[in-house]
Amino acid sequence: MRVPKLLKSVRYCLAAVNSVFLLTGILLLILGVATLLTFHNYSLLVTYTFFTLSNFVIATGVIIIFVSALGYYGAVSEQFLFIVGYVVLLFVILVFEIAITTLGFNLQNDASRIIRRPMTQTLQLYGNRSEINITWDNLQSDFQCCGVVSISDWPTGRLPVSCCHIDYGTISPFECTSSKAYTVGCASALGEYLSYHAYVIGVTGAFVICLQFVISMIVMFIFQLSACIAGYVLRGSTVALVQSSLLSTMDLYGPNKNFEVTKLWDEIQTDFTCCGVTNSSNWLVPLNTTDSGGVPISCCKNIPGTVTTFVCNTASAFTTGCSEAFGAWVQDHAAAIGITGIFLVLMQGLAVAGALWLANIARQEREFP
Repeated sequence: MRVPKLLKSVRYCLAAVNSVFLLTGILLLILGVATLLTFHNYSLLVTYTFFTLSNFVIATGVIIIFVSALGYYGAVSEQFLFIVGYVVLLFVILVFEIAITTLGFNLQNDASRIIRRPMTQTLQLYGNRSEINITWDNLQSDFQCCGVVSISDWPTGRLPVSCCHIDYGTISPFECTSSKAYTVGCASALGEYLSYHAYVIGVTGAFVICLQFVISMIVMFIFQLSACIAGYVLRGSTVALVQSSLLSTMDLYGPNKNFEVTKLWDEIQTDFTCCGVTNSSNWLVPLNTTDSGGVPISCCKNIPGTVTTFVCNTASAFTTGCSEAFGAWVQDHAAAIGITGIFLVLMQGLAVAGALWLANIARQEREFP
């Protein structure tokens, strides 16, 4: 009873690891939406690159949530194809996260330069379009800045009131002059603000990549462990499983019945030099024949020089049943799977230990140069 419980615990471990993966998807989704709303406030002043980054983060978060649902279903239903698809999509998402991290750090360094051109273009339209007036006034008031680079960007005599700080208790009329205006350009102020958000995305992406790598290692470890367990579990039950599968298909054998089943039976009996499930007598009922009658030709070894008629019956058929022959073959390979899985687990553990050892050496070198 210990082995089935252990297999069930492996399934629960996979579900637990998938829960951590789901949290990273929710984190990216929240970050993407928050950043998108932040960029949207200054949509007239920034390029589509910033919105592309936010949309990419949101899309990756949604995909991660979908893949997590796929992982939960695969763990519960134990459907092999779903689990394989889950592992493949993990690596696809890893590529997406690398792209997010790279784009985030690139925008962090170039934010001020990228927004300078659209800011200069919209500044020329100030006073003509209400949405531009609102955006520029909010920008200059919120960031306490003036113009793109400096106050000189505004035409003489057209300095917006939002370029100046209005103290509490100020009585009308208030005049905004160059001596009262903010000295910081809005390109640098807004650029720093956008750079910070791009930096947060880059750092989050890097964190998620590292976390995903750890998750992938854990998933690989779980698969290797389950392969070890399954390999040794199959050593004791393979014959019973094979017998049950083969017996259910014998009624489908025949030239006028299921072609695929007929072909498979002939290939198995020829390749494994076996006949029937346990012996050649298993064919008597499905084929409605007798001991002296015929069994499938594939049950007998082809004798060189045979002319005209080739008779194959229970007396001349292979004595080994296909369940025994095929079961022995599967048992041998199951043992190989188990041994290979143990080897991979040990190698993976050594790799992690080696990485920790190198990290410790690097830390000591920094502390004692």
